[in-house]
Amino acid sequence: MAELLSPRWGYASITDKISDIVLRRPVHWIWGLGFAVAGVLSVLFFGLMGWLFLAGVGIWGVDIP
Repeated sequence: MAELLSPRWGYASITDKISDIVLRRPVHWIWGLGFAVAGVLSVLFFGLMGWLFLAGVGIWGVDIP
């Protein structure tokens, strides 16, 4: 049976090579800005959903009995 890897490469060295691409890449400031905007929008969404559950659908103008 033929060898899948050459003698100088091992499974650990290939894993290290692939993970270094992801783990050592610098994070750009735009990613941080996008993460902050997504966080603010998530907090706003959950706050508004809480208000909807407390006040009811009358906040949408649906107040016909």
